[in-house]
Amino acid sequence: MSQVSDPLGSSTVGGGNGMAAISKMAIWGSYRIYLLTERGCARSTVSTWRGILFDFWAFCEQRGRGWHRATRTDLKAFLARPCQSGRRRGQPLSAAAAAAKTVAVRQFYQVAATEGWLASDRMLGVRTPKVRNAAPRSLPAAVLRKLLLAASDDPRLYLMCWLCYGGALRIGEVASLRVEDVYLYDERPRMRIDGKGGKERWIPLHPEIRATLGRYLTGRPGSGPLIGQRRHPDHGCKANTLSKELGSFISEIAGRGSAHWLRHSGAQGALAAERGRNVEDVRELLGHSSDRTTRRYLLGYSWDVAAAVAGIPDPLGDGASR
Repeated sequence: MSQVSDPLGSSTVGGGNGMAAISKMAIWGSYRIYLLTERGCARSTVSTWRGILFDFWAFCEQRGRGWHRATRTDLKAFLARPCQSGRRRGQPLSAAAAAAKTVAVRQFYQVAATEGWLASDRMLGVRTPKVRNAAPRSLPAAVLRKLLLAASDDPRLYLMCWLCYGGALRIGEVASLRVEDVYLYDERPRMRIDGKGGKERWIPLHPEIRATLGRYLTGRPGSGPLIGQRRHPDHGCKANTLSKELGSFISEIAGRGSAHWLRHSGAQGALAAERGRNVEDVRELLGHSSDRTTRRYLLGYSWDVAAAVAGIPDPLGDGASR
């Protein structure tokens, strides 16, 4: 593992000998560099893990321990707290949320021990809670139709919906799109995507996205953010801003939902069109590193099992001795 900045010099914090004065911000600074340079994490992931770690460290301080003295018992109590915000406020954490927080905390302390920021891994032996393997949430066709019709009077909102659904894009990818990433007028209408973890990919344009972009870009400059701010179109939007805007709109129409549900809906629609035979193509569309993630979208589908069974060849064949 290559070197990253060490806020502690050549000393560790774990001994409790006065070195505990190292601030959370200092240790986070080193870990942030590690995540960005060593792991190649997306900035959105780094931001999420920062929130989890600072929340956990504040919880530990309330229990009389600094970040460097956190224990597995502290983590267990932290995960046992009810949700602090959102729709589940006051309710127990979901298995997925508990798993995400566990991974963030466990990963940090593992790296802290490896890099010498701590004398030992304070979370050694912690296991990630099991999450029930379920298909990603999506929207029914009737709701999608209602959603797109409701957005049709707002070109910006309509394009966002289609990019998430027909392009199966993450909202962060939508926010990072620029006008110069769009290629409309050649043999292969396509779009360059700055994907998760800085991975570039190209996707062909759904016919409706192509038509919508043709109208949307008329009179626009040849460069700049594709989805700009409402008051200042030449200024880009943060992913969280677009996520809240689109999530609020979807919830008004469907009762609940998010931009990511549109992405899931597009992916499941693409798989259904080919009865799941195009997993590798859909994996490339979604920008997944492994088809293992993509195959989650197949959960709950039986396709045509009877036809599959009928297709198993008979080794004896017609006229063979039986």
